Amino acid sequence: MNFESPQNTRRLDGLENLFNVTLNYRRDADIVLREQIMLKTEDTKDKIFPQVLDEKDKLVCWIVSNWNENHERVKYYNELKKHIDIHAVGRHFGKELNNAQYNEILTRCKFYLSFENTDRHYDYMTEKLFNPLTLGSVPVALGAPRYIYERFVPRDAFIHVKDFSSPQKLAEHLLSLDKNVEEYKKYFQWRKHFEVKLVNYPQEHACHACHYIRTKKNYQFFRNLNKWYWSPINDGT
Repeated sequence: MNFESPQNTRRLDGLENLFNVTLNYRRDADIVLREQIMLKTEDTKDKIFPQVLDEKDKLVCWIVSNWNENHERVKYYNELKKHIDIHAVGRHFGKELNNAQYNEILTRCKFYLSFENTDRHYDYMTEKLFNPLTLGSVPVALGAPRYIYERFVPRDAFIHVKDFSSPQKLAEHLLSLDKNVEEYKKYFQWRKHFEVKLVNYPQEHACHACHYIRTKKNYQFFRNLNKWYWSPINDGT
């Protein structure tokens, strides 16, 4: 079981012919467990998301602790902040948050920088994307290519940095949406039919693994786990 990206996972010798089952965020794992967008159930389909714009007193927010000047997300942030005001908090900025404060910020921000600390890996996206979707902030995604995000999230539910030729152009777009309420609201249309399904770490993983082992009857093993997990992503669709 591993939920870190290949970029942040140390390769280990001796993994060949060792494991029988994979539990991962990737769609081609044996047990796939990840945050996802699902059709609303009978109990929730009539519930309308309370889009209270009056409570949104911040335009762009970012919460970050793991800071590395070589990360693409740090380089992009340093350019973006030249063109738009960003409310940045987290351990790196000397403003650690508890869960209540974290939720409050995501609720009060129009846009949240869902910047992953890694990119170009199959199906990799984390709570950095799904928490703002849950709490009512529009994610601005940096990580895998847009087409991979669209496998899991409606294309009109988020903004991708690669939709713009530069951080300045992205900033101009966000500022335009800030002034156009009707255009901003379009990023919440998906909520009429869908909702976010979060994962209960780690209990849910254990339950899925136990169920899989109890019900699966055939035998398998992985000859080269390293090749599977660290294989490069394709640029095409």
